[in-house]
Amino acid sequence: MATAEQSVTREFATAYREMVLRGLAGEVKRTKRVISAIPEGRRDYRPDPNARSAWELAWHLVNTDIQFLDGIADGKFSMQGRPENEKPKTVAELLDWYEHHMARATARIRWMNPA
Repeated sequence: MATAEQSVTREFATAYREMVLRGLAGEVKRTKRVISAIPEGRRDYRPDPNARSAWELAWHLVNTDIQFLDGIADGKFSMQGRPENEKPKTVAELLDWYEHHMARATARIRWMNPA
């Protein structure tokens, strides 16, 4: 009896990967639009004293996207935090960081053997 993995063709895996990455690209555009709306002078805004700040949420969103893509490409997930010196310091830097690392991480996924 064939397993689900054995019945997936290389062509299907490649087409499915491209479909998912296209969908992700649309989500990245929306995420960047939301993050670009954070005023630099109000990055520390919290709707509640116990909530994360706008900056903390923005970093969480972009860093998690990259961690998941890298985890897929690596075949293992590491939720280890990035060193402080690697983290962007401004909203503009965060957007550039996200764009750069998203391009790098999605390229890694595209280079994966569909088998």
